[in-house]
Amino acid sequence: MLAGVVFKGVERYLKDYVNSINEQTDKAFDVLIVNDGLDGEAFSRFDDFNSILLEEKFTIAQIRQIVFDYAYNHNYTNLIFSDCDDYFSDNRVEYSKKYLQRYDFVFNELSLIDESNTILHEDFMSSLLKGNELNEIAILIDKNVVGLGNCAVNLSTIERLTIPDDIKAVDWYLFSCLLLQNKTGRFVNQCKTYYRQHGGNLVGMKRSLNIDQLKLGITVKEVHYGNMQKYCVENGHSEVLQTYENRLDALKALKEELVDDEFMKNYIAAINQNYDAVFSGWWSDILTIKQFQSYAN
Repeated sequence: MLAGVVFKGVERYLKDYVNSINEQTDKAFDVLIVNDGLDGEAFSRFDDFNSILLEEKFTIAQIRQIVFDYAYNHNYTNLIFSDCDDYFSDNRVEYSKKYLQRYDFVFNELSLIDESNTILHEDFMSSLLKGNELNEIAILIDKNVVGLGNCAVNLSTIERLTIPDDIKAVDWYLFSCLLLQNKTGRFVNQCKTYYRQHGGNLVGMKRSLNIDQLKLGITVKEVHYGNMQKYCVENGHSEVLQTYENRLDALKALKEELVDDEFMKNYIAAINQNYDAVFSGWWSDILTIKQFQSYAN
């Protein structure tokens, strides 16, 4: 099953998204579209697909939980996630299904595009990753390299997860939990998602840091580390628990320093001056004080 969530403001991108679904080389899949506020006329594009209409307000995490529960309850083997403001190559379903026969989850290549489909950065994931397999939690401690818009999971090999309601980076939480369960992911460069960069992105793939992004990143990391701490306690992952506790302590220390406007100014400036060296995935540009000092000196 391929799943996506539509919302008010995504209308201008839906033609590309629907076309990429209809043009798949492997057509043996169902589609689920969750409607989170798109009006009826715009939603008519999805009349031929399964759909769920949300009639009340849900968090990002709750909506993704609805998708997961639907897939499990309808006995789907594979769940391919997608973002409705993106589009993807015509072989994405084919290659996702192929690699999910051997792996618990897969994530494919990304090319960054603007609102007019102009490519900003070709083969972005290949520039971040050092190998094709993802099987160690250490890789996802300080950053995330797997987005929901370019991933797929094998539901037959993973247990149903409950995603905490306050999680903002659902993808980061999901794949961190799977790695702690000794699951293995695979990067698939034979297919591609065109990842649209626009003002409505929660984070996107920006090439600099500002105050708002810094505050958001700290919040995302605090919530993530707090929930991973809880997950480790509940599931007996004592060897990783201390790592998450240390990261929470480091964030607390960073917030205390950022109260000083001059420190904040220097912090942001140092990161931006070294951004190519700093950035290695989502949220990687939120550095601890110790990491910041290595760039500030």
